Amino acid sequence: ARPKILDGKKLNCETLAALKPQVVFANAMFHKGEKEHIERAGLKVFATKGETFEQSFRTVRLIGQILGCENKAREYIDDCIRLLKIAEERTKDIPDNQRLRVMFAGPKSVYTVASGEMLQTEILRRAGAVNVAQGLKGFWCDVSPEQVALWNPDVIFLGSSMGTYDVEKVLHNPQFMTVKA
Repeated sequence: ARPKILDGKKLNCETLAALKPQVVFANAMFHKGEKEHIERAGLKVFATKGETFEQSFRTVRLIGQILGCENKAREYIDDCIRLLKIAEERTKDIPDNQRLRVMFAGPKSVYTVASGEMLQTEILRRAGAVNVAQGLKGFWCDVSPEQVALWNPDVIFLGSSMGTYDVEKVLHNPQFMTVKA
């Protein structure tokens, strides 16, 4: 059995420390208190940020340096850039009014959405879609059911819910039921 490092949304620092990793990679948005707790346990924490492709590529380059596999990091980035160009080429001629309107739900609830400042917005754009929450600022913004109804997205992606919701819970949520005339 794999050790359980995350229990719901809470980090189990003792289990992590018992694994004796040489380095811990964490999102720069990681809670400062948990980062300090890990460092007090004697572990090195490398905080990364990846809310644009360029930031993500910079992070991959740094991780490649730390792990001594710069060539693999470069190959990965080159593959990503090649695939992004293919996606952009295939979607560039989709008129704005024909692009799917998409909501990307996040970790706290189905009403926590990826804002316009997050990588999900850039991914959706390059895939030929529009993030209905692109006008929001910040990191995982909470919105009301009424806002979701106003956006009326064509597609809702259920991101990393960390066990707070799943497809069945959303499908059986009365707020997502469509009224048939």
